[in-house]
Amino acid sequence: MKNQSEMYGDIQEMLNSNQDRKAIITLEDLVKQYPDFARAHADLGMLYHKSGDTGKAVDHYKKASELDKGNAELLKILADYYYVELKDTALALITYKKLLDLEPNDVDALTITGNLCLCEHQWDEAEHYYKRVQEIEPWRFEIQEYLDKLATRGEKDENDDHPGVAELYQSSQDQVNAGNLTGALDLLEKIVEIDPERALAYNDLGVIHYQMGKKEKAIDYYRTALKLMPENHVFLKNTADFYCYEQGNLQEALPIYSKILNEEPTDIEVLMTMGRINVHLERPDDAKIFFNRVLDIEPWNIEASEQLELLN
Repeated sequence: MKNQSEMYGDIQEMLNSNQDRKAIITLEDLVKQYPDFARAHADLGMLYHKSGDTGKAVDHYKKASELDKGNAELLKILADYYYVELKDTALALITYKKLLDLEPNDVDALTITGNLCLCEHQWDEAEHYYKRVQEIEPWRFEIQEYLDKLATRGEKDENDDHPGVAELYQSSQDQVNAGNLTGALDLLEKIVEIDPERALAYNDLGVIHYQMGKKEKAIDYYRTALKLMPENHVFLKNTADFYCYEQGNLQEALPIYSKILNEEPTDIEVLMTMGRINVHLERPDDAKIFFNRVLDIEPWNIEASEQLELLN
């Protein structure tokens, strides 16, 4: 009978030869025998994500991070998954803060955490994270723009004449978690009626309408959220992804993705999207640049490796 190292070596060969289904089955057997093998759980998360099973993906990413608490790489994978795939700003924020406990000078994590604090209307914390970015990379002029806008928003929040909105928003999240999308919609609509400039509520309305198949309403809400908070990368991604994947409107999507990469050059999801777009546009050399950049950041990224093999 093979030991843990031998089994894992066989799995790497399966991954290298694109035998994803076989790799999943073998990895599941491996974690049954060695339930504390964090890297195997991370690989399962990646494979389930690739197959479209977000529930199993996040379960294994969480398990990997719990098993190896000091591993910043695994924590970043989980944080990025909450942020990019699940668009769960609350869980993403908690996880990025844990990541920053391990890697306090991670500029990308600091920037994303600042953006997420804006989503949650945590003005003071957003300012703290943006100022940390400035200390490390003082040439990041867009951070000063964020801070200038933040000062204006903070002043507005201090004079907030919409009491109860935070409680309504929390109730809407509870309804989403309970699977009651209609109930969540009702609460979010009340919020934007009370406070027409509550960007996060518009974004959530877009997400829920999209989940319900009401795509034209979804993009209208995404645009409204982005208009109110144009620096928010969650809103930027939602809007760009809709243009790209739902409408095939690359003319609208590409400038948004480029803006994100200009501010977050290590955003794996956007790098992968830009690579796929360039494949579609028959620009193989440009596509290779993006996929190689992904592998520079995540050498284990199987999809990027597969895309490069197809292009070579």
